Amino acid sequence: MRRSLPPTFEVISNSSRLSLEELRSRTPRVNGNGSGAFSLAQDGSAVSAICCLIALIETGRMAYLVRDSNCPPDGIDLSGDRALYNGESFKSEFAQCLWLQTSGTSGKPKWVTHNIDNLLKGITKGGDSNTTWMLSFDPFSFAGVQVILSALIGGHKLVCPPIAASVENVVTLAARHSVTHISGTPTFWRSFIRARKVNEIEFRQITLGGEIVDQGTLDALKLSFPTARIRHIYATTEVGVVMKVRDGLAGFPADWLSRPFPNGISLNVSDEQTLLVNVARGDSENRIEDLVDTRDLVSISGQRAYFVGRADSVINVGGNKVYPEEIEAHILKLPSISDVLVRSQPNPITGSILIADIVPSLGYDPSLAKTQIVEHLKLLPRFARPAIIRIEDNVSKSIGGKKSRRNNH
Repeated sequence: MRRSLPPTFEVISNSSRLSLEELRSRTPRVNGNGSGAFSLAQDGSAVSAICCLIALIETGRMAYLVRDSNCPPDGIDLSGDRALYNGESFKSEFAQCLWLQTSGTSGKPKWVTHNIDNLLKGITKGGDSNTTWMLSFDPFSFAGVQVILSALIGGHKLVCPPIAASVENVVTLAARHSVTHISGTPTFWRSFIRARKVNEIEFRQITLGGEIVDQGTLDALKLSFPTARIRHIYATTEVGVVMKVRDGLAGFPADWLSRPFPNGISLNVSDEQTLLVNVARGDSENRIEDLVDTRDLVSISGQRAYFVGRADSVINVGGNKVYPEEIEAHILKLPSISDVLVRSQPNPITGSILIADIVPSLGYDPSLAKTQIVEHLKLLPRFARPAIIRIEDNVSKSIGGKKSRRNNH
């Protein structure tokens, strides 16, 4: 199915401006023939991802965004200079689909598919001719695709910083190109608001996603950008956008767990306290329901539901289960702390010990901040207190802006 795109769409990447026509000319080679044709990108660049999406929208040709070439799509051979089906039959129902890989942070990356119609349903054309988006997420991730599609469908400008660009560089680009709409992880935002020149930017819309959103970060953003609309989105690569929270509060209303959303999604909590997402597709006669266990842990407090961590991020400290996200949320309640990363280190006695890398807020003495943390941690059980606390300029992040808990020391 062909769809027309606004000719005003423009990409700003590496000091170059690329029009929609120029991006069409860069569309990856078609692989396969007839109904089995598809386009594929695997260099990790924003421009390649954008070109694949343009081809998918305008021609209905299936598209693959390959984050990890060691895990190729089923039935496709990536070993040569031209990706081809290796003899397996092509399924026509995937003709208008985008294939994405999960991040693989909790195991081998999985391939999931999204029909282009479903992807575009969640996109609004909001904004005017002066709307400029910035891409801070990995362009091959679901969050990155959402940002690209928002700019593409709206006919807006899209600023794409270089891969692994510093926060200072991102802030400079945002100011230079008068960015109005931007999405990022809470970790990205905590670094962003500490950067120089941040007061030169006037965002109209700020979106958070990809990690647990804490109240401190929401409040800091509201203080830094008082006129911006601020929302946080919960989405997964497998399901897509699950919910959008716009009330300025961390978590989401607890009663959302007892009623279906207009998009056919309903939520529940498993016996393990992980969030279950039920996705209903099709009409009443051809209804298909998928139940997805997100493995994100949820805690109910009063009228609010809060995310407390990942079921697969648990750390065993002397036989006790510890979730690093809970400890980080506790530490971030201190105004002297701008960001924190908690991870584990093997220990022959307890199995693991906890290490906290902390980033003091601007204007706070690092030694005083460290002393405050030690006192603040006494409110937690002894096994949940980091044994080592280190002062850092920034926490370790992945390309997608999420915290990286790998031990780099």
